[in-house]
Amino acid sequence: MLQTQRWTMREGFAIGGLLIAIGLVLEWSIGSVAWQAFRWPVNGIATAAFVALVLSIHLLCRIFPALRFLSTF
Repeated sequence: MLQTQRWTMREGFAIGGLLIAIGLVLEWSIGSVAWQAFRWPVNGIATAAFVALVLSIHLLCRIFPALRFLSTF
């Protein structure tokens, strides 16, 4: 059964803060990016992966309340 529970601002800030923290840890652990290596076909593969990720999140929004919350204003 699908829950219709509303998320509060506290959970929203917790999720957003966690995503920012994960992004910072990834940036610090990987180091600088060699932008010269990010050209065809690598940028095409990255674009296709990004589009696939966005479409899968859109389809999963109906199932997971957390994804639905992150995709609303």
